[in-house]
Amino acid sequence: MKSLDIHKSEYLKQFETQTYGRNLFRTQEEERLDAPNEECGIFGLYSDNDLDTFSLSQFGLFALQHRGQEACGISVLKEGRITNMKDEGLVLDVYKEIQEPETFMGNSAIGHTRYTTAGDKKKYNFQPFFAKNEYDQIILSIAHNGNLTNAKELKAELEAEGVVFRATSDSEVILRLIQKNLDLGLRGAIKATMEKIEGAYSVVGMTRNKFFAFRDFNGIRPLVLGAIDERSYVVASESVALDAVGAQYVRDILPGEIIYTNENEPGKLHSYMMDEAKGKQRICSFEYIYFARPDSTLENINVYEIREKSGEKIWEQAPVEADLVIGVPDSGVPAAIGFSKASGIPFRPV
Repeated sequence: MKSLDIHKSEYLKQFETQTYGRNLFRTQEEERLDAPNEECGIFGLYSDNDLDTFSLSQFGLFALQHRGQEACGISVLKEGRITNMKDEGLVLDVYKEIQEPETFMGNSAIGHTRYTTAGDKKKYNFQPFFAKNEYDQIILSIAHNGNLTNAKELKAELEAEGVVFRATSDSEVILRLIQKNLDLGLRGAIKATMEKIEGAYSVVGMTRNKFFAFRDFNGIRPLVLGAIDERSYVVASESVALDAVGAQYVRDILPGEIIYTNENEPGKLHSYMMDEAKGKQRICSFEYIYFARPDSTLENINVYEIREKSGEKIWEQAPVEADLVIGVPDSGVPAAIGFSKASGIPFRPV
């Protein structure tokens, strides 16, 4: 009989080579039609030197594939020019469609794996979103995970001012608000946007010479910061994306925090807190229960460990007589192992 430690090791090791399938008894279509819809995966990379942003963004997004299987997209900054690519499908399938990878190699990249949260499933709702200037050049691009609760009202306000929307997703409201306020400078534009929007949001983005990320005042959706070296940074929905690109975890981006670069100090990341009195850590509990990959660490809490301890608590609160303990769906395996550990009832993988 295998020990529980061996079961744990084998369970976690599988995610090094394959995507995390939280419910192995359902097809991707069944999961999409009947599952919580508050998640997507976002990834951002910045360096003052050119990197293989094509490969690194692919590795990072592949590690976040479990957060969205409907579509994938990237924006890459190269020599002051932003290039965007997005399409329906899994990460590896979308990247295979890119005929000239060198076009997507620069010094900054953002990416998104889509799980429909707001707006329909048309390609115009795929992310990253971008805004263009009068010369048809992309000047701003963002990727967003979350849901805005006042998007409808804000969209009506902006449309009354003459702003034209090209999608039905609430994420475009964030894009257009930042674009509208760019005359205030990047930090000022983000600040003005955060003062208007309500709900859950973690955002990564870029302009033609800057990189940024910010998180809502309650920290509902996760956002972590890592570093490849002293002048290269990574931002992602989960720490597993940092591991995938060889970045070291630095910390979680705080609720109400903006991080950004500027052209005068390349390679340096700045931080600005909107209002520290507002910032409260209220991360969605379902990140730990279901959304996040089990080998992720969010808010300094390892997802696997909290799921296992939850299983131990279940035994304490609702003990039963049984012959075997089995974890269903796959996200329930750590809890099943915890239940087995506390109860002494043998655990068996499905």
